[in-house]
Amino acid sequence: MAVDIARRFGAELVLLRPPCSWRSAGRLSPRRRSAPAISRTARLPTKSSTGAKVKNNSLTGTELDEKALNQVPAANHANSADTANRAITAVTANNVMSAVVGKGAQGCTLLRATQPGTSAEVATGHQGTPKASACSVAFPRDVTQCTYVAGIGENHAGEATAGLTTTAPSVGNPQAVFVRTMKTNGEYAVRPFHLQVIC
Repeated sequence: MAVDIARRFGAELVLLRPPCSWRSAGRLSPRRRSAPAISRTARLPTKSSTGAKVKNNSLTGTELDEKALNQVPAANHANSADTANRAITAVTANNVMSAVVGKGAQGCTLLRATQPGTSAEVATGHQGTPKASACSVAFPRDVTQCTYVAGIGENHAGEATAGLTTTAPSVGNPQAVFVRTMKTNGEYAVRPFHLQVIC
C-alpha cells in the first residue's frame, strides 16, 4: 500500500511505523506494550508506603530486608523481644513468673518478684501449724493451667536451712499458687522459698 501511494504521487515517502499492527482480518489494532518490570530489590522512597497501602499477607520474608527492620519491643509471640507473652529469648517473658518469699515477721512475706502486682500472704483454710508454713502467692494473671516449681532458698547470699516444699493451685483464687514449706522430715515449718510459674 505504501509503495502504491509513493508511485501515485511520484515521490519517495519516509514512513514511520505506526503504533499498531496488521491483523489477518485487515483491521488495525493497538500494539500492546508490556509494563516495565519492577525490580524486587528496588527501594521505595522513605514513608511512601504505609501500612494502610499494603495488602495483608502480600509481603513475605523474601520481599523484606530484615536488617532494615527495627527490633520489636513488645509482642504476643516472638523469637526475640524486650517483652513478650511467649518468646524464645526475651528480657521479660510474661509466661514465666517468679517470686521470692521470706519468713518475715508474720511469715509469707514477698521479698521480690519479676512481675509488678505479685503478692504473698498466709494461706487460709489449711490445717496444721505453724500457719505461716502455708503461703498463697498471687500473680497478675490466671495460673491455673501453669506449672509450679518451688524450692527452699534465701533472698540473700548464704544457704537456707534444708527443707521441702509442695505446691498446688490456690483454692478460690485462679491467680494464686499455694506453697507449703516443711522440714526434711515432713514436719510443717516456716521456710523462705523461691517460686517459679511457667505458663
